[in-house]
Amino acid sequence: MRTEAGERSLRQRAEALRAVIQRIECRFIATGAKGSGWGKRNAQLVSVTIYPVVGDSVELSADSKGTSW
Repeated sequence: MRTEAGERSLRQRAEALRAVIQRIECRFIATGAKGSGWGKRNAQLVSVTIYPVVGDSVELSADSKGTSW
Protein backbone atom coordinates (compact mmCIF):
# COMPACT_ATOMS: atom_id res chain seq x y z
CA MET A 1 0.00 0.00 0.00
CA ARG A 2 1.30 3.46 -0.85
CA THR A 3 1.87 5.98 1.84
CA GLU A 4 -0.01 9.26 1.70
CA ALA A 5 3.22 11.19 1.11
CA GLY A 6 4.17 8.87 -1.76
CA GLU A 7 0.78 9.26 -3.38
CA ARG A 8 0.97 13.04 -3.02
CA SER A 9 4.39 13.02 -4.67
CA LEU A 10 3.07 11.00 -7.63
CA ARG A 11 0.14 13.40 -8.04
CA GLN A 12 2.48 16.40 -8.05
CA ARG A 13 4.64 14.73 -10.70
CA ALA A 14 1.57 14.03 -12.84
CA GLU A 15 0.42 17.66 -12.54
CA ALA A 16 3.86 18.88 -13.61
CA LEU A 17 3.74 16.64 -16.71
CA ARG A 18 0.22 17.85 -17.58
CA ALA A 19 1.51 21.43 -17.50
CA VAL A 20 4.09 20.80 -20.27
CA ILE A 21 2.61 17.97 -22.38
CA GLN A 22 -0.50 18.67 -24.45
CA ARG A 23 -0.99 15.10 -25.70
CA ILE A 24 0.79 11.83 -26.48
CA GLU A 25 -0.11 9.76 -29.54
CA CYS A 26 0.85 6.09 -29.89
CA ARG A 27 0.80 4.42 -33.33
CA PHE A 28 0.36 0.66 -33.64
CA ILE A 29 0.35 -1.87 -36.49
CA ALA A 30 -1.47 -5.19 -36.60
CA THR A 31 0.76 -8.24 -36.12
CA GLY A 32 -1.66 -10.75 -37.60
CA ALA A 33 -1.67 -12.86 -34.44
CA LYS A 34 -5.03 -14.49 -33.68
CA GLY A 35 -6.66 -14.66 -30.28
CA SER A 36 -5.84 -12.84 -27.10
CA GLY A 37 -4.15 -13.51 -23.82
CA TRP A 38 -0.64 -13.75 -22.45
CA GLY A 39 2.04 -13.86 -25.11
CA LYS A 40 -0.30 -13.10 -28.01
CA ARG A 41 0.22 -9.60 -29.34
CA ASN A 42 -2.46 -8.47 -31.79
CA ALA A 43 -0.73 -5.11 -32.31
CA GLN A 44 2.81 -3.78 -32.04
CA LEU A 45 3.87 -0.26 -31.07
CA VAL A 46 5.51 1.57 -33.99
CA SER A 47 6.03 5.09 -32.69
CA VAL A 48 5.12 7.57 -29.98
CA THR A 49 4.64 11.28 -30.72
CA ILE A 50 4.78 13.77 -27.85
CA TYR A 51 3.09 17.13 -28.40
CA PRO A 52 4.28 19.70 -25.85
CA VAL A 53 2.22 22.73 -24.87
CA VAL A 54 4.97 24.97 -26.30
CA GLY A 55 7.47 23.96 -29.00
CA ASP A 56 7.78 21.30 -31.67
CA SER A 57 6.51 17.76 -31.36
CA VAL A 58 8.91 14.83 -31.00
CA GLU A 59 8.34 11.44 -32.62
CA LEU A 60 10.11 8.47 -31.08
CA SER A 61 10.42 5.15 -32.86
CA ALA A 62 9.65 2.04 -30.84
CA ASP A 63 12.93 0.58 -32.12
CA SER A 64 15.05 3.54 -30.99
CA LYS A 65 14.82 2.62 -27.28
CA GLY A 66 14.79 6.33 -26.40
CA THR A 67 17.95 7.27 -28.30
CA SER A 68 16.33 9.55 -30.92
CA TRP A 69 16.19 12.60 -28.66
